[in-house]
Amino acid sequence: MEKNPPMLKGVGDEAGPHSCMAGEDPNSRKRVVYNMILYRLFIGSSQCQEPHALVGAVFGHLLPLVPQIPPSVIYTMETFTEIGMIFYLFVLGLEMNIYILFHRPTPEAWLTYAGILSTLIVTSIFIFIPFSEVPVPKKFKYVYSLSIILSNTASPILTRLVTDLKIGKLDIGRVAINAGMHSDMVTTLLISMGLASDSPSSIQVLESFVALGVHLLMVIKLLNPVLDWINDRNPDGKPINSKHLVVVITLVGLVCAWGPLQFVSPSACAFVTGLAIPRDGRVPKMMINKINYFLNALVFPIYFCWVGMHFNFKEYAHRQTWIDLFLVLTIGACGRVIGTLVCSRQSGLNWVASVGLGLLLGTKGHFYIYIVVTSVNAQFLSSEEFMVMVLVPIFSILYVPLVVSFLVKWGNIRDQHRNGLQWLDPSNELRMLLCLNGTQNVPSSINILEVSRGLSGVTVYATDMIEVTDRIVATLGAGERLDGVAVVDEMIVNMREQVTNAISTHITRSGEGMTLHRSLVVTTFGNMHEQICKLAENLQASIIILPFDKNQNENGKMDDGHTGFRRVNRQVLRHALCSVGIFVDRGFGLIDKVTSSYTPPNVAVIFIGGKDDREALAYSKRIAHHPGINLTVIRLLQDTNSVVTSGGTSSSNIRSTTLFHTPELEEEMTLDDECIAEFYESCVADGKVGYTEKYVANSIDTLNVLSTLEGMYTLFIVGRGGRVNKALTTGMNDIDDFPELGSVGGFLTASDSSNMASVLVIQQYSRKREFTNGLDDDDDDDD
Repeated sequence: MEKNPPMLKGVGDEAGPHSCMAGEDPNSRKRVVYNMILYRLFIGSSQCQEPHALVGAVFGHLLPLVPQIPPSVIYTMETFTEIGMIFYLFVLGLEMNIYILFHRPTPEAWLTYAGILSTLIVTSIFIFIPFSEVPVPKKFKYVYSLSIILSNTASPILTRLVTDLKIGKLDIGRVAINAGMHSDMVTTLLISMGLASDSPSSIQVLESFVALGVHLLMVIKLLNPVLDWINDRNPDGKPINSKHLVVVITLVGLVCAWGPLQFVSPSACAFVTGLAIPRDGRVPKMMINKINYFLNALVFPIYFCWVGMHFNFKEYAHRQTWIDLFLVLTIGACGRVIGTLVCSRQSGLNWVASVGLGLLLGTKGHFYIYIVVTSVNAQFLSSEEFMVMVLVPIFSILYVPLVVSFLVKWGNIRDQHRNGLQWLDPSNELRMLLCLNGTQNVPSSINILEVSRGLSGVTVYATDMIEVTDRIVATLGAGERLDGVAVVDEMIVNMREQVTNAISTHITRSGEGMTLHRSLVVTTFGNMHEQICKLAENLQASIIILPFDKNQNENGKMDDGHTGFRRVNRQVLRHALCSVGIFVDRGFGLIDKVTSSYTPPNVAVIFIGGKDDREALAYSKRIAHHPGINLTVIRLLQDTNSVVTSGGTSSSNIRSTTLFHTPELEEEMTLDDECIAEFYESCVADGKVGYTEKYVANSIDTLNVLSTLEGMYTLFIVGRGGRVNKALTTGMNDIDDFPELGSVGGFLTASDSSNMASVLVIQQYSRKREFTNGLDDDDDDDD
């Protein structure tokens, strides 16, 4: 079980330069696309937007013409570039998880394999047209190499492209990132194997693979144990021991030197080394951060200058160059699109989204250009073919964002995946941003994590919310000395270690289905909600779980709470681009472990109607599959034989439909009935979940029903509001001191009779939600 793997670069570490919050400009998408073309016209760095390749192409093309520049400088640039690409491949492998190749193929894996196979077939068909002069004996090797190169995906650049297009929360964006990472790993591994087997005789090829196998064995048996030992003795938040750092660098260098000494490609050895090193631990994360900074600051500018030295602008004037370019672009695009269309059923995308996905997976980057230049130096490609292959990523970055943006708008892809659990396939893994403001939240957070994993598992991003103080500010500089740890304050470091150890221990004991990532938000309370919302968006989290600002005292009463965290909760409800849950712990954390071997806790879902209640019911689908939970859905229906008069009394024999049933209400009631019917068929019919209906006439009856549930349940799951029919909750906010919890959640939290029942209040994300509801004022509600 991977306890604490690092976040994907470009998804979890930072927000894109064009990422936005709620209320974005409708024309922002056009500006994003145009700016992206200007910034990335010549494949700039994945972290920096400067057009490195454009400057490098011009400067590198003119550099050999300067008589004062000695040839040794050009040779040094080439050597430095090759060393830089070794580092690039090492960190690329370090960010990937090779063990997924040995598991059952996921839909993203099938997309990768289908794309490679279809590209190979398309290349085999059209190879005679663009490069007909290739000798027949070399055709097989040529077709294989060209198809693998064209099917390669630059996952760092693809991740940034998805972020810039603002489709990371859509199915097409999510699948593109996962499939791009898988495709990058598989194709780079195949290219590395090709580099390792580039020998004139079969005996030398066999010797190279044997040497590579010995190299892999050295990494697993020698390097990894040392890294584990150093990780255990250098916990997060404290500077790494300098002696340990020297040992790591020396040992990595010695292990990576074994392959080249046996005449194995150093690039292949570096990539295999990165793949074989486990991603969890402090040392791998430190190496990723430092090497990426080194690459972006120094290697890539020199690299693109070196690439520019191979440009021959005279080739652009040839008509055949542009014909060949069109054919190669067609081969790459058709191969990828055909592969995604074949696997569209497995990925859950329609044909429009599959076409856009295929185009996105054709994104090329640094390693692609490096392989092309290497092929020219090895006289495997001619200068004209080199110009064609280098123009492929340049022209791809021109048309792919425009086409994908058009497909998203024209094909209505955005409506296929809305930011809510209601539209999330229960068979997909749940991505949860779990926020904590101290160790007191850990027991209840562990139980929330346990019940949320369902059948498909849950990936939790446990995030500590730390307010900036003078003492913490004084430690920020010290944390940047070695590995970029933001805070080294001893109290915070100890607190984070306790949280990590507690959750990791539970995950280890509970078996598969849960994956932990750790993150940290250090800012003022005024800006904390922005950081949380941005982190959730970058991580593509489906739900944010926030702790309630009030805690329960020993007498069962709630304390005065924390005004800072209360503001954070309310602002996250206003601005988050996903579902938000506020958890009120009133004893749920006291349950030692939610398993079938203990007395199962009773959980109730209060369903009145509306988008938030439907979201709460969707979350309950995952709880329904947990063997240690007794789940009951309680639906409150309006008594159609009674209606509330102006005096607040009930009048019989008057159909409320004549007063309350508007077209909007009819649509909401239809959605509620469909949601309940689907839940009943999937969870209630087979006896997993209990279901009951209660008829009430007004909010007073609703309060009476909720009061009768005293002592029967350990946890209530309710929707915050979002109801069109407010007849059953009108007036409940008069006794509600917690508008962020909604009327029902506020009553259950404030009720003295249910002082041992915890409450999880869920709000579904909605673009149309109007927040003039008490999130800024203390006396209003969202109902």
